[in-house]
Amino acid sequence: MFLGILTGLVSAVSYAVLTLINSLKTLPAHLAGICLSLETVYGILFAMLLLREIPSAREIIGALIIVGSVVAEETGDDSLSSVSSERFTKC
Repeated sequence: MFLGILTGLVSAVSYAVLTLINSLKTLPAHLAGICLSLETVYGILFAMLLLREIPSAREIIGALIIVGSVVAEETGDDSLSSVSSERFTKC
C-alpha cells in the first residue's frame, strides 16, 4: 500500500513540474513570476483547508505582503516599465 501511495505522489509531483516548465515557455516573464510568487499563498490556504492548520501571524502577514505586491503589480502604472525598457534598448 505504501508503495502505491509513494508512486502516486511521485507521479503527481513530476506531472506538476512538467506542466510548470511547459507553461513557463509560453507565459510572459512577469506573469510567470506572479504565478510562482503566489505558490506560497496557495500552500498556506491548502494547509488551512486540507490539514486544518492555523497559520501564524508571520505567515498571514507574509501572505498579505505577497498578495498586495501582486495586486500592486497588476494595477500599477505601466509608464515606469516603458521608461526602463527604452533605456535598455538605447544601449
